[in-house]
Amino acid sequence: MSFASVIHLDTSVFLPIIDRKKLIVSRDEFSALRSFAYRLTRNNQKVKVSIVVLGEILKKAIEGSCIELVEELQDFALKMKSRLELCYIPKFRNSCNDFCKILQKILDVDDYLRDNPSDALILTIAVLDEEADILYTIDSKLLISSKVHNFVNQMRRGYGFKRLTIASPI
Repeated sequence: MSFASVIHLDTSVFLPIIDRKKLIVSRDEFSALRSFAYRLTRNNQKVKVSIVVLGEILKKAIEGSCIELVEELQDFALKMKSRLELCYIPKFRNSCNDFCKILQKILDVDDYLRDNPSDALILTIAVLDEEADILYTIDSKLLISSKVHNFVNQMRRGYGFKRLTIASPI
């Protein structure tokens, strides 16, 4: 199946989408992403959610005693069918042999990423996905950092990959 685009979701975007009962996220976060979530389930986009994002969501579900969140995730996966790839991690062949090197370079690009290793890992996984078009996040530090945007696309050009846009869905 051919997709119009391939997108990666950061935890900041994916958690409010699946937390329909607002067990963890605020009503405002949920409302802000409602139309985006609706479009996701209807557009011809492949959505990739990394194991890092899934781990962050599971941690929040356990800490908040909200096991219903896992059911919400399952419901979303059923709606998306083959357009959702959960536990996405790049295969360690070709460019992914450089995973640790690229992760270290990403950590060196911005102090924020050094203090937020999950974001650095999510970004590295998106950088190494040659199919990826967009990484959606609502993390303002990632959205406004020209150093991160320039580095990401410099790395992708070096591998012959298309440009990766880091954008907010709202």
